[in-house]
Amino acid sequence: MYMTDLQEFDWHVWQFTEKWTAIRLIGEMTSVFEFWIPINTQTGQKTCVRKLCLDYDAATHSRRGTCPYCDAGLSGRLMYYSNAIIRRLQAAEPGADTDASPVRLLKIPPRLRQGLRNLASSNKRQSKATGERRQYGLAHPKGGRDVRIKINPDTPYCYYDLEPWVVSRLTPEERAYPLVPLVIKPESPQQARAAWNELKEIAVREDRAS
Repeated sequence: MYMTDLQEFDWHVWQFTEKWTAIRLIGEMTSVFEFWIPINTQTGQKTCVRKLCLDYDAATHSRRGTCPYCDAGLSGRLMYYSNAIIRRLQAAEPGADTDASPVRLLKIPPRLRQGLRNLASSNKRQSKATGERRQYGLAHPKGGRDVRIKINPDTPYCYYDLEPWVVSRLTPEERAYPLVPLVIKPESPQQARAAWNELKEIAVREDRAS
């Protein structure tokens, strides 16, 4: 099984801006459970270190709660990932300063995921065979559609704005695009215990486990 560490995984993530980006979700979506641990650096500055739960099951969205970060009582959240075709990259002229493939990873916080689910709930088509209206997921090869997304700097934490865009059936060429494997290599339990033993000494006091 192809596996990559978290830093390498992040290299493939598309960075949204304050300008609209049209994307087409493709393939499956997965999730991780992440912790952002606030720490004080040696220079007295505050920053956060991201760690992943070792015992999270993406298939059931459940945790056993036995990894070192769970044992420490740290709070965390779900983060979702999916492959997506970036239409701007797809439309780039050959030889432009871009990779050959227009597929990138989308990092999807819970609020953005809920927005995508809301758009999917209204993404309906009428069946030519039965006349009934059917709901399609945004990533459905035939019934899916593009979505436009941008950062909204006027909202707390720069939440995303999104809107439905054109209906788009995936072409044979698009279906053949290589996808980024949605598998992240976790720390070993030994590595996680050692990391937390170091982090808890510099963690911001109010976030330390009681």
